[in-house]
Amino acid sequence: MKEISTPCGISAPLAKNALIVKGTLYGSRSEVTKLKKRILCASRRLGIHWQFTIETDLLKAADVGATNLPILVVNDNILIQGLLATEEIESFLKRKLII
Repeated sequence: MKEISTPCGISAPLAKNALIVKGTLYGSRSEVTKLKKRILCASRRLGIHWQFTIETDLLKAADVGATNLPILVVNDNILIQGLLATEEIESFLKRKLII
């Protein structure tokens, strides 16, 4: 079983049936880093693993409909807009991706 390291300081095994989500983060380098860390921490307890693409071109962010950066886009839909708290992200992901 492959191990992954989370920014929350905990190593977690990657389960065979883990939900792996591909997403694109848009925003400045510092905004994207903060949002990515919060998403990974929120996802850890939910069994969600991410493959991120990072896009710092703000014109491209505007093209996908961003009005407040940073944003997370999955399957051409904006899932998260703005720098939400980790707890809010966890609750949101639970509603949108798990059930």
